[in-house]
Amino acid sequence: MATQDEHDRIAMLIMQLDMALALARTKGLARLEAHLEAAIAEARGLHSKLLN
Repeated sequence: MATQDEHDRIAMLIMQLDMALALARTKGLARLEAHLEAAIAEARGLHSKLLN
């Protein structure tokens, strides 16, 4: 079973990826946006698995 620390680390990672995605969008970096969106989806999936 996952610990709260693992949940917190993944949540922090998702938040950081979201901020990087927002910056990539403001800079018009479409390829980076796509990579960040994929990373966010993967991290959210992992987070969901840990919660269940």
